[in-house]
Amino acid sequence: MPEQVKGALTIDTAVVHSHFQGLVCLGVPKKRLEAVLGMTEDELSIRDSRVSGIKNIEMIEKAIALIGPEIPIKLGKTVSLERMGVCGYILKNCRNLSEAVQQFIRYQRLIYAVSSFRIIYKTNNRILVELSFSAITTVLTNLMEKEYKVLEFRFTGSMPKNHFYYYKETFNGRLLFNQGMDAIVMETEQLKQPVPQSQTYIRGVMAQHADRLLENIGKTGFLAEVEQIIMENLPKGIVDIEMVSEKLNVSRWTLNRKLKTHGTTFQGLLNEIRRKMASCYLADKKLSVSETAFLLGYSELSAFSRAYKKWTGENPTQANLID
Repeated sequence: MPEQVKGALTIDTAVVHSHFQGLVCLGVPKKRLEAVLGMTEDELSIRDSRVSGIKNIEMIEKAIALIGPEIPIKLGKTVSLERMGVCGYILKNCRNLSEAVQQFIRYQRLIYAVSSFRIIYKTNNRILVELSFSAITTVLTNLMEKEYKVLEFRFTGSMPKNHFYYYKETFNGRLLFNQGMDAIVMETEQLKQPVPQSQTYIRGVMAQHADRLLENIGKTGFLAEVEQIIMENLPKGIVDIEMVSEKLNVSRWTLNRKLKTHGTTFQGLLNEIRRKMASCYLADKKLSVSETAFLLGYSELSAFSRAYKKWTGENPTQANLID
């Protein structure tokens, strides 16, 4: 199970899993990567969890040692919006590139655990710069459905001797080295370009889910893991104690016992999460009552209506008002 590392920088499991799969495709043996991470690929597939950011870097460093210095750039080119977890779906459904940039800045902690990005990204770690710039270039191409050219790529480091070819092949813009900061420079007008195929409805739903995940980043331990599993699986309509126990690799009895030490029960925690999510969805007024019921895992609208009335004393249609 991915470890919640207290006091350390952590990274979204979806991102680490994407890097893992990309490195395997680039020829790095799976077992070598699992050994560095101290986790299996199956454990990485648990979405909306957090793992050590240092371990992610160590995994990439191992790949560099095995394959070559061009690995971060090649890895960035394997990135896809679908593999970025909830953040990828938010970016994909923004109205224009400017909104996509702002949403990335807003939710970057879900991916990197820190809020160091601005429209100019600053860092002194060459691996992170090459990886992130390559990934951003790939994401821009995916978002806009065409090869996307920016003005400049600025690097604090010197021109690489062994893999400059990959810079020229990947970075579609002027390359500048020995700069004061690492940055991608774009025209203001470029940010006004609309994102093809975007659906603001989907972005709104995913953004609400991302907001709840942000609240959980500061939490550590067992209860946060249970909450994240519940939130991730509610729209699938399959949340019950057996499913959560299986994902945590513990017995139902152990799950109940641990929840009791936190002063709650599984049903109590499930109801509380549903109550909070229902309040957010209905207050936002972007979703109908029927859509809210579906996203909270209710198979019938009547069951959701009864639950909501028990929580608040009113019908959900009174709280929302678009159904």
